[in-house]
Amino acid sequence: MQSKTRKDVFYLNQGTLSRIPLPHDNKINSITLEDEFLSFTLKTDVNDKDDSIQHYKPGAKELIIRYHIINIEGLSIYKEKRSPRHLSWLISPRFIMLNDHQVEQYIKKDHSLVYLYHYIGDNTIIIELFSNAEHTRIWLEAYADHIEYEWIL
Repeated sequence: MQSKTRKDVFYLNQGTLSRIPLPHDNKINSITLEDEFLSFTLKTDVNDKDDSIQHYKPGAKELIIRYHIINIEGLSIYKEKRSPRHLSWLISPRFIMLNDHQVEQYIKKDHSLVYLYHYIGDNTIIIELFSNAEHTRIWLEAYADHIEYEWIL
């Protein structure tokens, strides 16, 4: 049995922003960066009645989000630097920028990443992820002109 797909495109450079669905708290199956697209594949959780993908598209098994990056050199990735537990109430979390090698680690390895949410602006995106393996937040910032949502039904 072949899966059906539906693709929605949202533009970030049209003067007014589209109403873009906001998946949240979904496990990331894969992340790829190729052909000027940063792609996230998110699976639905059929046991979770509050699954955000199911909320937007009942019956969807998977969602692929593709961000079309305008300037790949402008892609920045930050990782939360946590302070020691006994000082955590004194020092707020700080973010450090990852180098290219560290970025490849997050894209290629399984860090049990969760897609928390994204912020959308005029030709810009900020995506917040959470690494269960490292118990830390990761922020991605980039310039993008459109987003493609591919719903696997």
